[in-house]
Amino acid sequence: MLEPLSLLFGLVLLETGWLLRSENRSHLFLSLGWLLFGIYWPSFVPEYLAIGDYFNAAFCCMAVPFFLYIAMNEIDLYSHARRVGGLENVALGSFITVLTYFLIKYVDPLSSFLKVTSAHEASAFAAALGVHTEVQGNLVLGAHTTFEIVLACTALQSIMIFVGFIAASGESRRKRAIAAVAVAAIIYLLNIVRNGGIIFLSERGIMDFNTAHNLLGKVASLAALFVLAFFVLDYLPSLYDSFAEAFAALRPKRLRVVARGGELVLLPLLVSPFISYVSVDISLILTVLFFLLALFFRDPDRKVGKGIVSPADGRVLYAFEENGTKKIAIFMSVFDVHVNRAPCDGRVMSIERGRGSHAPAYSGHAKNNAYALTDLGAVRVRQITGAFARRIVSYVKTGYAVSKGQRIGLIRFGSRVELCAEVEGEIRVKKGDRVVAGETTLIG
Repeated sequence: MLEPLSLLFGLVLLETGWLLRSENRSHLFLSLGWLLFGIYWPSFVPEYLAIGDYFNAAFCCMAVPFFLYIAMNEIDLYSHARRVGGLENVALGSFITVLTYFLIKYVDPLSSFLKVTSAHEASAFAAALGVHTEVQGNLVLGAHTTFEIVLACTALQSIMIFVGFIAASGESRRKRAIAAVAVAAIIYLLNIVRNGGIIFLSERGIMDFNTAHNLLGKVASLAALFVLAFFVLDYLPSLYDSFAEAFAALRPKRLRVVARGGELVLLPLLVSPFISYVSVDISLILTVLFFLLALFFRDPDRKVGKGIVSPADGRVLYAFEENGTKKIAIFMSVFDVHVNRAPCDGRVMSIERGRGSHAPAYSGHAKNNAYALTDLGAVRVRQITGAFARRIVSYVKTGYAVSKGQRIGLIRFGSRVELCAEVEGEIRVKKGDRVVAGETTLIG
């Protein structure tokens, strides 16, 4: 099974994204890192259900859409070339938290030591309340019930969440050290009270174990952690600012993660969390597939350039003038944005479609490929499919008025766009130049 590997790769990607935070490509690393986190947590659900811990099982389920939503935000930020310092700090805090927690989890002597120690402490606190128990390893044996202390019962998760994000804050080392030690000590002591209290309530018959553990214990723990977080954020204002900035960036909004016409790429993302209950291996493949497809179908905003602008992103195959008609062809590789834009203001005179072959879009044979020709009068845009492209999605219809830089359609996968213009002006590009749809001036 790939659960530990998916987590390890996720951590590496988060740290890489944080280290590259000054570069726009950092969002790609962060996005894939969060996606791997999203498919990791459901693998714990069967384990929590087996011990009757419905709270943590539900928490793992809720973690899935949460992490996937963050990943989608990162792709959106990549498309718009924006930085959010708060989200970068959240990534660093998550890296520190999860790395430390799972180093302990997967090092058996350390995790066993914590579980056995917690078992003895819970038994001692229950004895102080008048309930006698015995300890065998990580088992607390009562007169009526056997209590198994698992790693979640050691409060390691809560401690590392606080300590990880405190370490990632921008405060002085002294303030971070004081906050981390104080928080760890308080949570540690509260956890002893919690575990011993559950044993006391169950053994005395005041409350059954499931109610004491899953309801009272969880609610009381959350309330205590909430109050503790309030004091930590007050003591470390930069940490509060980071969370505030991250929450502002993650507030519900319309994310243009994929272009119109590419919505099917979301299918692997929607299926992946459910598949992870059965196989993290398959879920990992689906998640990576979504990530690659989302990058291909990204749809960033653009600042409109002057003159006749490029209708596509890519590399210029040719640019020349013949009998008063300027002809420019642009090849779009699978790494380019595939949303095409109007090269000028105008009205759609007609949209002509033709069937054909699927030769490589960069070759001379591409002129026989399937195409869609959008006629804007003096300027015509021909969208041509490639070896892997099988469909052209038009966003406009005959009679539509379009503005320069407006999205007019999408070609799925590698393809090519040709521009024919009977206008005044000089061709500003040459063979081999890189152009950006809506921004680069082709004729002016």
